[in-house]
Amino acid sequence: MEPIAKLHPVKTVALVQSYEEARDALANGYPIPVCSSRGFEEKRDSNGFAKPLGTWNHCMCFIAVDDNNERPGLLCCNSWGKDWIFGPKRHNQPEGSFWVDAEVADKMLNQGDSYALSGLNGFEPHDMFGLMQTMSIV
Repeated sequence: MEPIAKLHPVKTVALVQSYEEARDALANGYPIPVCSSRGFEEKRDSNGFAKPLGTWNHCMCFIAVDDNNERPGLLCCNSWGKDWIFGPKRHNQPEGSFWVDAEVADKMLNQGDSYALSGLNGFEPHDMFGLMQTMSIV
């Protein structure tokens, strides 16, 4: 894997410790692998959010932000595939993802082990899931 990884290095990273920092990084196109101990229910509510539940010492990835909704939050992709979570989705979010409330994201990021990634060599920014066209972003 190392030779493959060397083809696409991340040039810069920045520690992200709050919802506001995550919001700004995501609005500028920088994904955030989020490492925390926060677990979630395996179902989304009517707004696509998953309720915090239990402990997962796990890494996922914040990929989008909706800061202009009455319920601000970050879109989180889990590595467990598309069938682990069910329930309503919004903003054309991908399978296996869920929204995280801003105050929950704040607690996750405050654990101090999540970084925004930028300057990825060989990966031009693009709107992977059509989210930028449908979401209200800062």
